[in-house]
Amino acid sequence: MPEPLLQDRVRQLVRRRVSDLGLSLADISLKLGRNHAYLQQFLERGVPRDLPEKIRPALAAILQVEEPLLRGLDGQLEPPERLTPHAGLAARPTFEPLDPYDLPVYAGAEGGPSGLQVTPDPIDWVPRPRPLRNVPKAFAVYVIGDSMEPAYRHGDMVFVHPALPALRGDDVLLIKQGGDRELVAMIKHLVGWSDRHWKLKQFNPEREFQASKSEWPQVHVVVGKYNRR
Repeated sequence: MPEPLLQDRVRQLVRRRVSDLGLSLADISLKLGRNHAYLQQFLERGVPRDLPEKIRPALAAILQVEEPLLRGLDGQLEPPERLTPHAGLAARPTFEPLDPYDLPVYAGAEGGPSGLQVTPDPIDWVPRPRPLRNVPKAFAVYVIGDSMEPAYRHGDMVFVHPALPALRGDDVLLIKQGGDRELVAMIKHLVGWSDRHWKLKQFNPEREFQASKSEWPQVHVVVGKYNRR
């Protein structure tokens, strides 16, 4: 396919997914670390001509599509209804699993500021959702507690992309080392960061606070969830 037609195909896909998910071009652009008009210029003015390689994985995760589609390559044009958007409240959809049960699920992640001890051994295995299809070391965690409601309720399963760079406005899983082989984890909304601290937000009750980067060295992006039935 000629290059201009490939890029037209990419732009059509981006427009469609933004509309289907009810997203804002400006919000997505800022999450990608660009100015608020970045995606609008890409769609309306063709600038840049191609989506840069370093932002395609993050944009694919936001739009819930396969990354090759953002290069105009053939793939799954209709993303399966398997993930709820970050703050979505719809019931977990039913689906025919396309992938093997190879995604590990860990015991839990507390919504509150103190975190929850999580054993390093998975308690279950589930089909791998498409945004994590080829992602090494991806995993899922059950949410414990109610401090991130209504975005994440007690018993929801969240999907974690360990290689996706965290951006301001992302929902993230923070991890630190606990005792013995145990880890401590918590789910929060990432407001920003400084040299020494993560700036975080919880929703219930709503408040912002800081967590030490030295204490919480691992921050992974939450790319979706299954609601608890």
